Amino acid sequence: MWCEHDLLPSTLISIKERASTYVPEPHLPEMQLRDWEQDYIAGLKRLALDMMISDTRAV
Repeated sequence: MWCEHDLLPSTLISIKERASTYVPEPHLPEMQLRDWEQDYIAGLKRLALDMMISDTRAV
């Protein structure tokens, strides 16, 4: 995934095209432009949930 603030959609298309010269297209990973703030918050939520779950003790 790429941050939409760092790349233009046209740049991502160019990356996909150039990568496909080295790796067959069906084997290329999915490339997306994403909002880094949403991904950052989702990551923090996931870390917090993992910490809460791993910290629970059977009583």
